Amino acid sequence: MVWCHDVKGFNAADRTRQLVDKLAETTGWAVILPDFIGEVKDAKDNADFFTKICDWSKLHDYWVEKLWPYMRDELKVQALGAVGTGWGSWVATRF
Repeated sequence: MVWCHDVKGFNAADRTRQLVDKLAETTGWAVILPDFIGEVKDAKDNADFFTKICDWSKLHDYWVEKLWPYMRDELKVQALGAVGTGWGSWVATRF
């Protein structure tokens, strides 16, 4: 399972990591929380923030070139699901 985080990013101080761990613990699935955005700065100060993080070609390339090969080859994943919260729901839907 790929968990697509919200716009606060991978290192947010919310409960995302707890929920990812809980999902993995209760289901026995491999649950991956990739860092799709990188370091998040205050979005109000960066007019290009959403344009940058919503660049589908970069997200798609990350998925195809890094994330899926890692999951397939290293974790031996045979089936895949995606879930997203906030901005991540857009990413999960696109996948």
